[in-house]
Amino acid sequence: MIVVTGAAGQLGRQIVEKLCTMTDPHRIGVSVRDPKQVEALAECGVRVRRGHRGPRDRAAADPIRPGRRR
Repeated sequence: MIVVTGAAGQLGRQIVEKLCTMTDPHRIGVSVRDPKQVEALAECGVRVRRGHRGPRDRAAADPIRPGRRR
């Protein structure tokens, strides 16, 4: 399975559409905040799941900058 996050955005949607031409859409899963935004992908066979990176994960995802303390 190939999983793409942010598939509701412009770049994410383009990536998923390209992947659909390269492999079976049933092998593709997407994680989006609002599944309604990607209903067309679901109709093509892409697995859609609601996902959201919450504030607790934000600190772990931020890059560490010189002189910055956590």
